[in-house]
Amino acid sequence: MKSFKTFRVLAAALPLSIACSTMLESDDPADDDLVVGDDKMDTPYYSTLAMELAAEFVGEIREEHESPAAANARAESLRSTTESWTVASLVDNHAKFAMNKVKSDKLHMNLNGNSLSSKDVSVSGRTVTFKYVAKTEVLVQKEDLKKAGIPLSSLNGKSTTVKVPADLRNIAQKLGTRCAEGMDAGDTPQDYNYFYYWKPDKPGCDAPMTDATLKLSSLLPKKTTYPEYNKLTEDGKIEVVVFFGAADHDEVVKESDWGMYNWRTFTRDLTSRGFRKASDQNPGGRYTRTNRGVQVIVDVYGPRDLQAANHDSSGIFAQAIKTHEIILYNGHSFYGSLDVLDKKENYPEGKYQVFMFASCWSYEYYTKQIFENKKSAADPNGWALADVVNNTEVTWFHNDAPASRIVLMNIIAGAESGGKDGTRNYHWGNIIDQMNRQALQAQADHKTDSHEVWGVSGVRENKFRPKR
Repeated sequence: MKSFKTFRVLAAALPLSIACSTMLESDDPADDDLVVGDDKMDTPYYSTLAMELAAEFVGEIREEHESPAAANARAESLRSTTESWTVASLVDNHAKFAMNKVKSDKLHMNLNGNSLSSKDVSVSGRTVTFKYVAKTEVLVQKEDLKKAGIPLSSLNGKSTTVKVPADLRNIAQKLGTRCAEGMDAGDTPQDYNYFYYWKPDKPGCDAPMTDATLKLSSLLPKKTTYPEYNKLTEDGKIEVVVFFGAADHDEVVKESDWGMYNWRTFTRDLTSRGFRKASDQNPGGRYTRTNRGVQVIVDVYGPRDLQAANHDSSGIFAQAIKTHEIILYNGHSFYGSLDVLDKKENYPEGKYQVFMFASCWSYEYYTKQIFENKKSAADPNGWALADVVNNTEVTWFHNDAPASRIVLMNIIAGAESGGKDGTRNYHWGNIIDQMNRQALQAQADHKTDSHEVWGVSGVRENKFRPKR
């Protein structure tokens, strides 16, 4: 399984999806988008299908350098507070090699932006040893616990030991495929994605290794919170951008590509919900609607729009983050290498934003990058101005359009109604519940072997409350 979203459908449905794709496109009534019930549970991460636990990741890196002088220089740089970004990046990249073992234990560890709580750097001759402890979070799915008969309370204090490389430098060049497994025919792992194919017990694997430990602790507290609707509507309008990437990697995007299907479905659903096409952009298209005094502007980019921009998706994405309040990304995860999210200058100062990543394992890959760049002296967690909707399983391309539609239409309904409209409460618990209901129904309809597990991070401290 690749770390990007897999393009799979039932064999019987494949000819239909290529030759008659319009027959697959949905015509869901607008009311089907909106939340039902009122499940009042929420956390800094919230999901109806999974729970988040605090955890510690304890690791050790050993690097052999060409001389004692080089080893001492490296050690000094790791000790220095001025090299904090280097250290954080090193810890994140090292922890990623735990992913496969941790997943086999039915745990999903956040892979980016782990908070370093201690470090120890020592030198012996030409060898630098860097020991660290990082605070992180781990998700566990309720269904997995139920099937295994494991009570949630038993996870507190649970430890998992993982074999990880001792040295990450030029790992792909040094090891080739000797410690990697699962690549497509003809592919070779690279430094940035070697963790995904890491197979330490593969016969012939001769990589120097160390033991790392993931230790679970407390279940994080729960409460009901809403998107910050007052911040979204304070200027009377909400600016939204939606990206639909191509599923295949063809030089020219085919009409039958699932990305094209999602783009067509989503734009048609916008018009059926009262949006009108205001203009064609270059690239992209703009749709607008005004209801209850709230103007909503939706910029939509399809696979061919991105291709027409000479593949400048990073530049378009960076500009979109700077200028929009709601950013919905549908596409491949690219092994967690969307580095446009790592640059603080790409985020507007002082603006509350909602992100959604409909891509494989986006909880593990992308959530903390956003919070790290939203931090300020007044907001050390980065939660005050960002909520991040994410997934901790494979994301299926046929679910991109409905997932985007459901999260967007419920946020719009909440913004227009002040968070509550009759019996409908547009808090994060109900919105995520609606997304997960769709994912479960789609699994039954398409007979896929998995489904998305949607959740939202960064919402514990949201302050908005309905007035009625």
